[in-house]
Formats: sequence, structure tokens, C-alpha cells
Amino acid sequence: MKWKNLAVNLALALASTLLTLGAVEVAARLYLTRLAPERVFNRYASLDQLTARHGRPRFVAHRYLGFIPAPDFSNGLNRHNSLGYRGEEIAVPKPEGVFRIVAIGGSTTYSAGVEDYRQSYPYLLQEKLRAAGYEQVEVINAGVFSYSSLENLMNFQLRVLELDPNLVIVYEGVNEIATRMIWPYSRYRGDLSGFEKRLLSFEPPWWEQITLARAALIYMDRIEPHSTLQRNFMIALGSFLGDTFVSQQLDGEYPSGVFERHPADEILATNRPVYYERNLRTLAAIAEARGIAVLFVSFVHSPEFPEEPRAWAEEYVAAYAEQNALLAGIAADTPAFFYNLAAVMPTDAEYFTDGIHFSASGNELRADFLTDYLLNSGLLPPP
Repeated sequence: MKWKNLAVNLALALASTLLTLGAVEVAARLYLTRLAPERVFNRYASLDQLTARHGRPRFVAHRYLGFIPAPDFSNGLNRHNSLGYRGEEIAVPKPEGVFRIVAIGGSTTYSAGVEDYRQSYPYLLQEKLRAAGYEQVEVINAGVFSYSSLENLMNFQLRVLELDPNLVIVYEGVNEIATRMIWPYSRYRGDLSGFEKRLLSFEPPWWEQITLARAALIYMDRIEPHSTLQRNFMIALGSFLGDTFVSQQLDGEYPSGVFERHPADEILATNRPVYYERNLRTLAAIAEARGIAVLFVSFVHSPEFPEEPRAWAEEYVAAYAEQNALLAGIAADTPAFFYNLAAVMPTDAEYFTDGIHFSASGNELRADFLTDYLLNSGLLPPP
């Protein structure tokens, strides 16, 4: 009888616990899908919930590039055209008389700091050039989140050349530094095989369909949110130390672990931007052979964002300067052009959203600087 009563009590306790967890799960799911602020929903929602609310995802898999902006994507004030470029529809083949500029780079070219595509720098550059009398100019935003110089080169060859551009503007820097934060040094390779692996599909495990489990794991930084590129398309490898560096800087623990033996400045000094230079020189050579002008633009960052070490850590600051100098060197001995935006762009917090990505006013100002440069560079045809 005693054991029977114990078994009954355990069964009742288990049933009560399951009912309680079920009720909490239902409440958490209702809160997340109906009451939570958008930023909370986007961080903790499942892939199915994100798709149900936002429709098709912002990015889709690509056989060689890993992922590209999803064609015909639309969410609020943001949109991609039918070819997967941020902004309005464009004609292919290029219409007679159009002078086509294509902006190449990562999220800083895509202009991830603004939700309205009309506040992105390529769109603003187009409008300013047209207002200056160059109505035949068209600027296409070919920026893609996380793209380094290797993906930018491949994007140029596989997607941009078919647009028949007259000029390409290359702006990127922070993603390239990430590809150099590799240890052991033998894993630093031009094909990025020591940096990350790419996925062509993402299927969350069953336990991440449980709201409580998924939210707890995301909150504790045990897994990436289902909304992130890292979860959908990329797997960081153990030899990549960029995220560890950022976490240690934010927690005040740098240098610890591997950085005690190999500080970040040593890693970046050993893993020189040789592949960065190789990829950009290759892009410039292909463009020259096709009669396309190339404009390299130096990378800008603001140190006024303590939550973003990539914008102020001395190791990153030195790497930005090194890469910007390399851009100037490439332009000096090739037909490519170089514009030193970093020398004129103010770094006040109002022009950035996180120290790396520009705000709406920042995009407005850098479009102003680029417009002035293009109007006086001889790169444009007569208006």
C-alpha cells in the first residue's frame, strides 16, 4: 500500500508538472506571437513563426555564394527586386543610354542600419546624382550581409557582371577582419575553410520548437536565434575567434584563453590581408578587361558605441587602417580609383547605429560625399 501511494503521488506530481509546463508553454507562445515587441519576437520566435509573420525570409540559399538576398522580398519599408537586389526593379539587359553603377559589399553596403530601402546609401546616391542632372544614372545595391572580399569577388562575377555595370563601388572592411581572426594560423586560408561552413538548408531540432526551451537557450547564448544568418546559413568553426574576442571585450575578460598566448593583434599581424588584396586585385583586373571602372572606398567606423568592440577595439582599428591603406595601394598601381571616405566622414554617434552601420543621416552624408567625388572624378559621362 505504501509503495502504491508513493507511485500515485509521483504520478500526480508528474501530471501536475506537465500540466503546469504546458500552460506556461501556451502562455509563452501567446505572448511571443501576439504581445511581444517586434525585436523580442524576432529574437525568440521559431523559424515557422518568423515565416508566418514575415513571409519568405530575407535571404535564400545560393549554390556558390552560400546565400543571397531573397528575390521579391518585402517587409514594411524594405524590399528586394525580382533579381534579389535591395531596391526597385531594374531592366536586364541594360537600356540604351543608362549609366549603371553597382555598389558591392557587405551589410554596410546593403545599409542594414535602416529599414527603409530608400534610406540606403546606394538609393540616396542615385537620387543625388539625378538631382545634379545625371538622370541617366542608375545605382544598384548589391550589398549582402557578412560578405567578405571573397564573396564580393564571386558576387561580382556570378551576379553583377550580367547587369552590365559601367562602374562598381566597393565598400567593406569589418567582415574581412573576421576572416583573419583565425587560430591556429595554418587554418587561415583563401577559401575561408578555417572560418566557417555554409549550409544550404536549416531544419531546427524538435526541442527548439518548444518556446520555453528555445527562449532559454537563446537567452543563455547557447544557440543563435532562428532569425540570424549564422543559424540559417553559417556554422562558425572552432578556429574562428572573432566572436570570442567580442565576448571577452564586452565581459571585461580579454585576454583570456587562447588570447593569453596569442593576442588578437598578433593573430591579425600574422594573418595579413593577403587574400583581401588578391581578391580585390582580381576584381579590378576582371573589371578592367570588361571596360568597367572600379572605385574602392575606405571603411569608416565610430568608437562611440561601447557595446560594439569591433568599432573601437585597438586591434580592429589598426586592421581598418591597414586595409584602407591597402585599398589606396591597389588604386595607385591599377586603373581603379580610391576615395578616402574615412578622411572626411565624421564619426559622431548620430551617423551610426552601432559604430559600423550607418544611420539614415549617416547614409545621407556619405551619399553626399560620394556624389561630390563622382561629379569631380571624371568617372561619369556628361549629364
